[in-house]
Amino acid sequence: MFDGHDWGKLSNESIKILSNCPVCNQPYNSFEIKILQESAEAHLLYIKCRHCLSSLVALLTFGAYGINSLALITDLNSREISDMTKRAISSDELLESYDRLKNSEFLTSLLTKKDF
Repeated sequence: MFDGHDWGKLSNESIKILSNCPVCNQPYNSFEIKILQESAEAHLLYIKCRHCLSSLVALLTFGAYGINSLALITDLNSREISDMTKRAISSDELLESYDRLKNSEFLTSLLTKKDF
């Protein structure tokens, strides 16, 4: 699964993202994990807690300075995430999204919301 990487050298901190659910803080004794994409430099993972049913999408990257991770809590399922990664966003779509956000009250309302 993760051939070519020395997982024995990982510290507890570097794999903390995979040890406890960030929502219910239960240990991932029993969790669902799917590798959505993998390369020599990175793995895109989908992790689902079987206790509270929350889901994460995590990106693990492997570099000269060790393993880095970035995880986001999501309401998407693994199929939806896989479908999104199959198609690149065009520059026209990106600019159109930017213009819509720039010219709307949506972004302003998000930035001024005080319910954090």
